[in-house]
Amino acid sequence: MRKHISARFILHLLILCCMVYPVFAADSSNKKGCDAISPPEIQDILKNIKADNAKVLYIKKSPLAGICEVAIEIGAQPNIFYFDVAKTHLFFGNLVEMKTMTNQTAQSVTEIQDKKRIDISKISLTATLVLGD
Repeated sequence: MRKHISARFILHLLILCCMVYPVFAADSSNKKGCDAISPPEIQDILKNIKADNAKVLYIKKSPLAGICEVAIEIGAQPNIFYFDVAKTHLFFGNLVEMKTMTNQTAQSVTEIQDKKRIDISKISLTATLVLGD
């Protein structure tokens, strides 16, 4: 009877430790997943794929759980790639939401290009060089 109670107590203690461990194991910055990955880490990945001249635009969580989306710029062309949070797999290509059949990757590229677009209506005509009539 005593062995049964001790084994039960140890089992409950083990379960409690497993439940409490994630609370105390978190780092002080409270960053998780894609937020915990820094641009220098991405630069290391880019060196491995021979794209070390690329500029990291952003790192964010993708619509897929555990997958990060990274936007890079090579020259003037934005590119998107994805990798898992553990940084064990890397993949290029289009991420398509099957319910609506929208290309998430193309949307991200379009958003990047739209941010770079210059609104010509804000350019003053008095300070511009005009050619012709």
